[in-house]
Amino acid sequence: MAAPNIIAANSITGRSVLYPVTATLAAVGVDNAAASNSLIRISTIIASNKSAGTVGITLTIRRGGTDRYIASTIPVPQNASIVLLSKVDGGGLNLEEGDSLFAQAGSASAIDLVVSYELIS
Repeated sequence: MAAPNIIAANSITGRSVLYPVTATLAAVGVDNAAASNSLIRISTIIASNKSAGTVGITLTIRRGGTDRYIASTIPVPQNASIVLLSKVDGGGLNLEEGDSLFAQAGSASAIDLVVSYELIS
């Protein structure tokens, strides 16, 4: 497992994933395959609640079959959005090879997730 030297990257490609969160913990489409020789740098994660009530969101990184929590049942008010992670606030998150981002909502189809990231190789 070799992460790229991000100072001397060959390629940096900006991407976004738009994901309707389900009521079961599921992959959101931000996956860094094992032996990819890449790094995924997540810059922003926004959760938007389009329902008429407050709904909790859980966000994890899965590494080696084990989930580690980024956010656990964070309440998102009705008809509102919250920023779960922002590079602007000094945050950001690196997904190493073999890592995947997973999400779960307290109510199916209530929350949309927007993940903005850079694929660095």
